[in-house]
Amino acid sequence: MALLLAINIRWFGPGIAVLPHRFYYRYKHRLGMQLLFVDAQGDSHRLTLHEGTFVGTTTSGLGELMAFYRISNGGTIHAKYIGHNIFFVCIIDAQGQRVG
Repeated sequence: MALLLAINIRWFGPGIAVLPHRFYYRYKHRLGMQLLFVDAQGDSHRLTLHEGTFVGTTTSGLGELMAFYRISNGGTIHAKYIGHNIFFVCIIDAQGQRVG
């Protein structure tokens, strides 16, 4: 089942972002520790998920994704959950422009 969600990139430390609470709480039992983010050009990035009770945070991979798309704090990852730990993504920078 595909689900549209937006992951706002909020800095809680170097390279750490939080999955939306409602999505995470509902689907955490289906998510593995390795998430694959794929864009329309076929570029992919693996992010490692730290599973908490109420929130899931990335613990590695976000820094590389941010550097690849040259975006900084204030950008947004618009993601569609495809299933099997795969997300189709569109990156929006802090100025609201689509990246990649």
